[in-house]
Amino acid sequence: MIAWVFALLFNAVAAQPVVASRIGAVVAGKFYDFSISKDWSGFDQIQLKVHNPGPATAVFYLTVADELSQDYWSKLNHKTTLAPGWNVLSFPLRQWLGERGSHRHQRPLDLRKLKKFFVHVEGPDQRYFVEDVKLVADAAAPMPKNLRAFDFTVDALKTQTRLTAVTEADAYSQSKGFGFMEGARFWRSEDAIYAPSTLRATIGVLDGSFRVDLPNGRYAGELIWERMGYWDPSFWKRRFVQLNQKPLRLETRSTKDAYLKDLLKFLAPPASSPNLYDAFFTTFFAPVEFEFEVTEGRAIFAFEGDATGVSLNRLLLWPVNSLAEAQSYRRQLREVETLQWQREARQITRAPLAPRTAGVVAATPRLSPQQALVATPALRFRGGKGTRPQQVLQLPAGEYRWSLGDLVHASGKKMSVDMEVYHVEARDVAVDMNHETFERVGKILIAQNTAELKLKDSVNYLWLSLAVDASWEAGEWKGSLQLQGKKPQTIPVLLDVQSYQLPKATVSVGFFHLLGLPPAYFDDPRLKVYHQQLRISALKLLARFGFTAFSALPSDERELRELLAAARDLGFLSAYTYGGQFLAAPAEIPEREAELINKFVEQQNKSTPKIVLTFSDEPNGYQSRLAADTEVRRRLRKLLPDVPLSAFSSMEDEAADAFNQNLNVGFYTKADDWKLKTWQRQGHQWGAYNGAPGNFDDPRFGFGVGLFLASRAGLTHYLEWQANNNYPYFELDGREGDVSAWLPLADGTVRPTVRFMLAAQGLETYRKLLVLAARAEKQDKLGEELQEWLTTLADRYKIFQAPRLLKNEKFSYESFEKELDDKLKKII
Repeated sequence: MIAWVFALLFNAVAAQPVVASRIGAVVAGKFYDFSISKDWSGFDQIQLKVHNPGPATAVFYLTVADELSQDYWSKLNHKTTLAPGWNVLSFPLRQWLGERGSHRHQRPLDLRKLKKFFVHVEGPDQRYFVEDVKLVADAAAPMPKNLRAFDFTVDALKTQTRLTAVTEADAYSQSKGFGFMEGARFWRSEDAIYAPSTLRATIGVLDGSFRVDLPNGRYAGELIWERMGYWDPSFWKRRFVQLNQKPLRLETRSTKDAYLKDLLKFLAPPASSPNLYDAFFTTFFAPVEFEFEVTEGRAIFAFEGDATGVSLNRLLLWPVNSLAEAQSYRRQLREVETLQWQREARQITRAPLAPRTAGVVAATPRLSPQQALVATPALRFRGGKGTRPQQVLQLPAGEYRWSLGDLVHASGKKMSVDMEVYHVEARDVAVDMNHETFERVGKILIAQNTAELKLKDSVNYLWLSLAVDASWEAGEWKGSLQLQGKKPQTIPVLLDVQSYQLPKATVSVGFFHLLGLPPAYFDDPRLKVYHQQLRISALKLLARFGFTAFSALPSDERELRELLAAARDLGFLSAYTYGGQFLAAPAEIPEREAELINKFVEQQNKSTPKIVLTFSDEPNGYQSRLAADTEVRRRLRKLLPDVPLSAFSSMEDEAADAFNQNLNVGFYTKADDWKLKTWQRQGHQWGAYNGAPGNFDDPRFGFGVGLFLASRAGLTHYLEWQANNNYPYFELDGREGDVSAWLPLADGTVRPTVRFMLAAQGLETYRKLLVLAARAEKQDKLGEELQEWLTTLADRYKIFQAPRLLKNEKFSYESFEKELDDKLKKII
């Protein structure tokens, strides 16, 4: 039936939207491929409805190819997440080929010469339904006759805008009546991609003027001179604009306070709203509004800015006597932009289902503030000495006061409990890297230092953690958590203390990017102190949960010495240069930096974290610089003879074998068991990275069972992604989703995220497995039983056959943890 639905679409007259009233069935895992014979050039988007009949999400793919398309990157590929129930989908047809955020061919489809089209669903094995398929032309706000509207853009987007497009190349001429005047100096033109089409591109002007010819009279206008950024935010510290030689706006920001005001502008979450465009983009793109007089037939805007310069985005000008028409146009333009953004960054919603009472639920990356999970009545903590068992408590909205009394041992002994209580704050989180869908889920853990709680979401979560130290006697402890709300509720608390001692991780394991903020764009001694406070805070958080590695080192010698001393005292094994200020351009490494690294490496001893110089990032992947990085490796080996050299690379391409083999440490997402065994005999150490790089990837397998099995196969290093996002606390800007393990606060401390706490659970599983492995070495009946059980893990979780070395989406943490704890309980 699906073929019948799309036949209506493909054979329709292109001048009219097409509506299919019947439903077609799509089976998960199958590709539905169709040819296209008609011209689609009159349309801007394809719309359809897809029904997901199950309770779990699924992923829907839509791909269109024209006559020049050969491979993935020369087709237009769309991806979106299907929520349970009906999903109204809309995909643009005029964006560049590839994906929304990645392009190798900077051109759109030729809509006059389309060749084929396919849809595909990945998800539970069930029938999905497609309905109401149509081609649609974008609405455009009607332009008032007397209004001048300029969209500063990049050349490839020039045909995409309904406004007058302006690029760097548009020099002023009398025939055009607008343009940049001679002598203008530019930083760069940039496409931010994730903003609406009229706001996404900007021109960075360092020094220059833009002229518009206008009849004499009184005018008003708005100037938007902001960029959202793609890889990083703007980093100007002074910018200035004057109009017809009169100052219009001067802005400065060259202090720590200004830096934090800018980068932490989204620290307080916006209210949950279907119109998140208003919540976020009005902050990004607030216009400069002004009035002025034209007496010589022109308006000349003179701009000056440092670093990234003045980011020209949009300029509107109108006679003051046309105010009503201009305001109507601005309002309609905003409505068009809002609808476009909501269409291209679709929010996943779920049917509201609030809990009636508090209860304990399984930890998950998708703790929904809309839909309650199945809960159990008791908090059950279990672990040996050195563990930090965690539980999640689900609560309905309301005001509460909580208290936790002593826990009582079977022997009658009482102990007071120092339990860490975090409120899980919900945020709008990107489901995929390209921000095509997002969902409001629990993300940030906020420590609760008082006994009062005010919970506003339909479904709320408290993340509870307690440390089991040597003072706790082995055996079962009992107590209760009292919740005073509209109705008092008692939650039983059970702590099963086991007799083993949790060992330290034997591999270097942690996250990228201690700092978690973009680099500063000015020198301020207070800001340097603040950045160091963030690094130390992140180190302490990592150490508290047993992590032993981190990346991003400061280039300041005093800061580096202080950081490594703190890492030594906290028990870290390795520190990687990746993501820090070292080696921004590795082929031109300053001799001073080489001397500094050599100096620290000479001073290292067994208790000092080992500095590992990570100089290359997927050279035979997206960067395509294998030959250049091979030469860099040779040069670095001469400059830094005793420093371990490392790279993030691939084992799938044999062309990289020689490069990989000559690294001291290679990081891989997929590995070849045979190659690794051969290389290890030659002194090559290997590690893994990004086993769970997405916001909704569960990191517990990678940091737990996967890490244990890989370490038994020789792995010595593992780093997981922690994105250094444009604006912390805002998920939908920049190239990478805000896949953060912790987020910064203005006081120099950090907040852990759900992602971090899940990773900590996984790492504790790995360390528990070390306990079992040590006990299994004893030649007795229990040792044989444990050895046999550990041997079965390699067959149950085949890491070398996985698409990602340390990823297993079918892994069930709760069931495995119960199985593991039952084994550990046998150890006396």
